[in-house]
Amino acid sequence: MCNGINMLSITTILRRMVNELYYLLFFTLFIIQEFYIRYNRVKILKKYYQFEYTIDNVSKNMKIYHNEEQYNNENKIIFLSGGFQFEYSIYIENRLMELQKCEPSFFNKYHIIVVEKLDHSIIDMYEDIDLFVRSLYDDNIPFQELTIVDFSSGGVVGNHILYNLKDIDITKKLLIV
Repeated sequence: MCNGINMLSITTILRRMVNELYYLLFFTLFIIQEFYIRYNRVKILKKYYQFEYTIDNVSKNMKIYHNEEQYNNENKIIFLSGGFQFEYSIYIENRLMELQKCEPSFFNKYHIIVVEKLDHSIIDMYEDIDLFVRSLYDDNIPFQELTIVDFSSGGVVGNHILYNLKDIDITKKLLIV
């Protein structure tokens, strides 16, 4: 005992402080990587447009990224992210890069669509996506197959979308990742 302070407790406190600094370092590295990935990536689907629609007399819009040269393709594939809102996230981008690397003809076989709506929760977006798909179907562009690729909680929304589209006579697929 030195001046009324237990030496064992000082070493314990120092050890805990070093551990906290260690965890803080890893957290800082995580944040730096997140910013780097989010703001320095090159998007494969660079073309987008604003899809404007009305539900319950409320005007809305969402950003649609797509490979424009395949707009008239009879096979459509829609990527929906999980999480709180639909966004063109890094994991969708990674899947598209993997598809481009492993199956280069994939981008010629499908009209690839990524939906982004950052100001709305995904849990009640199925009507919005339903309207979007119907607008594609009604644009005098006949398509035969619709595949919805959902990540995480997007699977719930994808299931509702396909149920609402039961009156459209096309092949429908749901992939939950």
